[in-house]
Amino acid sequence: MSSPQRKIFRLQKLATAIQGLFQRELGEQSYWVKAEIAEISASSSGHRYLSLVEEKDGLRLASMAAVLWKADYEVLAQQLTQNLPSLLQKGQDLVIRVLVDFHPVYGLKLIVKDIDLNYSLGELEKRRQANLKKLEASGRIEANRSLEESPVWQKIALISSAEAAALKDFMQHLSENEFGYRFLVDLYPSKVQGSDAPQSLLKALNKVDFSKYDCLVFIRGGGSSLDLDAFNDLSLCMAILNCPLPVLSGIGHESDWTLVDRVAHTPQKTPTAVADYLLDKMTAFEREINQKYQSIAALAIDLLHTHKLELQDFQNLLKSKPQVILEIQRGYVHQHANGLIRGISSKMKEEEQALDRISESLKHKPLQLIRESYRPALTLVQERIELFAQMQFNQRLGQLDNLKQTLEILSPKQTLKRGFSITRKENQSIRNTENLVLGDQIETELERGKIISEIIKIEKNG
Repeated sequence: MSSPQRKIFRLQKLATAIQGLFQRELGEQSYWVKAEIAEISASSSGHRYLSLVEEKDGLRLASMAAVLWKADYEVLAQQLTQNLPSLLQKGQDLVIRVLVDFHPVYGLKLIVKDIDLNYSLGELEKRRQANLKKLEASGRIEANRSLEESPVWQKIALISSAEAAALKDFMQHLSENEFGYRFLVDLYPSKVQGSDAPQSLLKALNKVDFSKYDCLVFIRGGGSSLDLDAFNDLSLCMAILNCPLPVLSGIGHESDWTLVDRVAHTPQKTPTAVADYLLDKMTAFEREINQKYQSIAALAIDLLHTHKLELQDFQNLLKSKPQVILEIQRGYVHQHANGLIRGISSKMKEEEQALDRISESLKHKPLQLIRESYRPALTLVQERIELFAQMQFNQRLGQLDNLKQTLEILSPKQTLKRGFSITRKENQSIRNTENLVLGDQIETELERGKIISEIIKIEKNG
């Protein structure tokens, strides 16, 4: 029995048949397809070549090549503006409108004609809201905002793209401030856009030695919502909540917000706004220090004035004290001198009365009896009177000498002998510099001689 004859097709004919089948069945009909970009590359001519996949639980369910021709790319760039580069990223989920094309040489591919931006934005918002709920459920969403902040943040750990223009603006704004403040800024470079940006940001954060800084800053030069999606990453936000330093964010968006802004200690709109905030903290701290300095200075002036008045009182007291002592001693001298005079006078009167009585008695006795019998007694009485008078006189004289020595010790001449001097202006003693001016002539009295001087410098104490 003979086998049936086989029909053999040339490959080109089969491919052409398949191409015709696609054209008959699909024609120019387009389809909306949901897929993930596994790979993407750009040719020198401006075309974009994509590898689209669908996966579930790590298992690849479908894979297909796609192309976005340069002309279609330029149309989409006008429609989607700055969002298009963020959409055409490896790992991005897209809903795209495609034409199905089969070429005998190049095989099956999808031609991308449109991209549904609303789908991507919706997925982004869903993801952001889901992450926000997880952050709120953790009970620690306010952890970084509740950190106690120091009055000045001068040592800064900065996470940013090293090539970003925002970095230059931020650094220039800090370094060229009108107040002359100085900051220590260490850059921890990171990607800030693309599918691997969250891991890059987290890696940079984990490299920071928190003990060396006052705060940590995230900055980026703005972009679309898709561009900023890296700052909605849940792991990055949780790391910020666990950060022991206050975190500042200046991601460059005006109307939108990210989860990093929500969990950061101090979110700002732009990188320069973060720099302004740091400068404002410095000026507020300096203003507070100046106010305290002025309060301390005013208090010190009041205390100095009070102590100056007390010192003047002591000076006046010291000036009057020697005069008071001199007057007291002078009173003692007068008192003792008068007592001495009264004592001597009284004693002399007593002795005169005794002599009068003796003289009267002698008138009635013979002169010979006086000479023989009473002369020794009279002589003894006279000697006693003279001895007593001499003793009283010597005692009073010693007291007078003591008072004289006291007066001499307190006298200005003795003060001069001890090395002090007396300075006068127009015969008035000088006690302070209040009434002196440059060019005044003053007279200085020493122990021996006087000096006439002209004032060339005045130093005031207190």
